[in-house]
Amino acid sequence: MIPTPRAKDAFVDSNSSHVNYWLDNFYGNVEGGVFDVTEDLKRLPENKCKFVMLCNWNAADDTALTYTALSGDSLYENNGDEIYYGFAGVLVAQLFPSQNSGLLPLNNTNQICVRTRPGNTLKLWYAWFW
Repeated sequence: MIPTPRAKDAFVDSNSSHVNYWLDNFYGNVEGGVFDVTEDLKRLPENKCKFVMLCNWNAADDTALTYTALSGDSLYENNGDEIYYGFAGVLVAQLFPSQNSGLLPLNNTNQICVRTRPGNTLKLWYAWFW
């Protein structure tokens, strides 16, 4: 279905103003951090930002960067080391080892909540941009 011109204008106008908000006062700065994720639902620390990227490494944080174990079917998706993340206390997505979330448009890193499977403690690497 093709939107009517009036509906199309409203859609384009609302998106363009939204994009301008996120790019307004964007300085191109970035910082990174690491957060211990457990089975308890927790929020990330407070950092004002425009975008956030979450990363679940497929390697241990050691000198050799040792790879984490694959599942029996040679997939990271089935080894049980995923991180669940969401917003406002509601988990909405999974982050498997070797994946990142892409850029999430937020105004503070503490809007993100995370947890793991029961009994797991994993490190979540994240970057925030402003």
